[in-house]
Amino acid sequence: YTSLAEYKDRANSEQKAIYYIIGDDEKVLRNSPLLEAYKKNDIEVLICDDKEIDEIITPAIGAYKEWEFKDITTCEPPKVEVDEKTQEETQTKYKDIIEKIK
Repeated sequence: YTSLAEYKDRANSEQKAIYYIIGDDEKVLRNSPLLEAYKKNDIEVLICDDKEIDEIITPAIGAYKEWEFKDITTCEPPKVEVDEKTQEETQTKYKDIIEKIK
């Protein structure tokens, strides 16, 4: 558990919103592929696993100390910077499957 004040204190300097994800099962939420872009950009996402209550309360809060709440299932994820070397390695590794898909 964490408070909104603690969340805001831990946030990186470029962050100006409180990101969250709502669902029924904490384990499923923690393994959501939607979290990957946020993890890679060092952005904490609040896990709200009491769906019945959180779906009503969280959007109703609106903002906390000028930081708006953003549901990661409905907002644009942050851009993930990938260096050229990593990108080339990935393309080489998955070349066959990329060709099949094309």
